[in-house]
Amino acid sequence: MDHRLMLFISLLLHARWSDLNHVLSFGRQLAACLDLPMNPIGAGNAKTATASTYRPVGASCPPCCPFETTCYALRGMVRLHQERATTDCLASLSAAALAMIAAWKAGTLARLHVSGDFMTDGVIDDEYIYGLAELGQLLHEYIDDKPTLAWSYTHISQEDFEPYRLVLKAAGIEVLYSGSFAVGGAVVWPFEDVDELREAYPTQTFAKCRFDLDGTLCRDCGLCPDAWQERLTIVFNPTGGAMPIARNDIVAA
Repeated sequence: MDHRLMLFISLLLHARWSDLNHVLSFGRQLAACLDLPMNPIGAGNAKTATASTYRPVGASCPPCCPFETTCYALRGMVRLHQERATTDCLASLSAAALAMIAAWKAGTLARLHVSGDFMTDGVIDDEYIYGLAELGQLLHEYIDDKPTLAWSYTHISQEDFEPYRLVLKAAGIEVLYSGSFAVGGAVVWPFEDVDELREAYPTQTFAKCRFDLDGTLCRDCGLCPDAWQERLTIVFNPTGGAMPIARNDIVAA
């Protein structure tokens, strides 16, 4: 692991602040002082409200995404963040390190990849994934009170990604499969029609996103990080451009 990143992690872990925004601000300044590249990282949007990272849409995504023209990451502030992001491994890892440490200090989990995925230019990014796994294991040498540090989603097929998911899970990073009805899946589907899913898949447990249901923030929820343990499929209520797609196809959350 890059020596700058190792020093960055050590200094962050021993920083006195526990407030999320203070840790993020300190981390950004520290990265600049160490000349450490870092992808955009923020305190999350109105839904997540926790430390969140960004990777570039397209360059880090699988081909033929069903959200190719309606992806929320192509609009608003997310678009601005992901346009500044790169698939550079060190920049992605330093952002993930800051996100996970800041979230842990604030008593919650980090959200990796508000935009983007685990690929680079059409292939699964082994270097980044195994770097994340090493990072999670390193943090657990210091953080022993929180087995899960972060969660994310992927459009990559379970057939291709499952070995990587298990590696990340062992390091405290939970990944859900977008567009999958299976356990550990996440789908967009109108809440009023969830009973149709339960009838079609009687062995599955479909859990509605609590933010979409009652406004509970991701920071305070835990459904997605616990989906594998609780054997859940997470359902997000479609909005905006996702609505016509969700009415006809299973699409990513």
